[in-house]
Amino acid sequence: SLIKPIDQVISNDALVIIPSESVKGIPFETLLTEEVDKSAHLHSDESIPYLLNRHKISYSFSASLLELQQENRTGPFKRELLALAPVFDESQEYSRELKAFLRSVSSQRPIERLVSLPGTAREVVQIGNILHGRKDRVGSMPAESNTILLRQQAGEHELKSIDLSDTRILHIATHSFINPSNPDSSGIVLETNGRKGEDGILYAKEILDLRIDAELVVLSSCDTASQTEDARFELSGFTKGFVFAGARHLIASTWPADDVGTQILMQRFYTHIASGVPPNQALTSAKRDLIEMGGPIANPYFWAGFIHIGAPEGMMREAA
Repeated sequence: SLIKPIDQVISNDALVIIPSESVKGIPFETLLTEEVDKSAHLHSDESIPYLLNRHKISYSFSASLLELQQENRTGPFKRELLALAPVFDESQEYSRELKAFLRSVSSQRPIERLVSLPGTAREVVQIGNILHGRKDRVGSMPAESNTILLRQQAGEHELKSIDLSDTRILHIATHSFINPSNPDSSGIVLETNGRKGEDGILYAKEILDLRIDAELVVLSSCDTASQTEDARFELSGFTKGFVFAGARHLIASTWPADDVGTQILMQRFYTHIASGVPPNQALTSAKRDLIEMGGPIANPYFWAGFIHIGAPEGMMREAA
């Protein structure tokens, strides 16, 4: 076991993993803390002794990035939530720029069309409702503190036109693509046809210019389309961009995720966030919720791909 040699010296239930090259593709939450009888656990994930049951696990790519995130802004904020979901309806046209981008990240098979993500529209509306109903010392958050952008409204121009410095939570539910040969050319797709001077692709190198200053950034990418084993955990381009832009906590997907499963996981995650739980604990609790639900959704495929990047300590500040 990777953890067993140091298990006795881990006194805190919050654990930060800075993976080396040899273990960067391992979802540590799914490691087992003891041997199991495979036949006994064949139809039940709830009783499997995952490391997730013992620790709230976070990740970072370096100690310096972890320290920087702890120093990033913690409010106050005027906007509670900005959520974008382009959805990608099948009728949308594709620009030459997007077609070229999809070819550049298609190392094994050509990507002709983006998979439509209808679940993301329900996801972000549901998140807005959850956070709007959040109770704190002064009552429920006002509706105007949430901005939900769907389909054509969830474009690159719209994102760049909004003052993100006063936004507490930025949630982007879309497709993101890793370019392992050129990390700066990795991109988050926000529209297919390009308009208002933008190509619709938020490249990793453009993230620095956003001045996000957010308490939490969630990249709810339902299909990261990582097409090689080396690309599975190459999130550093996106991560560093959001960290340097001011994000204190990040939630990101490390492998292609199921549309419906992601919606359920995010609903549980934001329910915990709304109760004042820190992001690392909220994600851990959401994963445990899915395991307790039983059935297919309890399988690690539906929850282990989403990770918390950042320091575990500290409660999230309230929006102004």
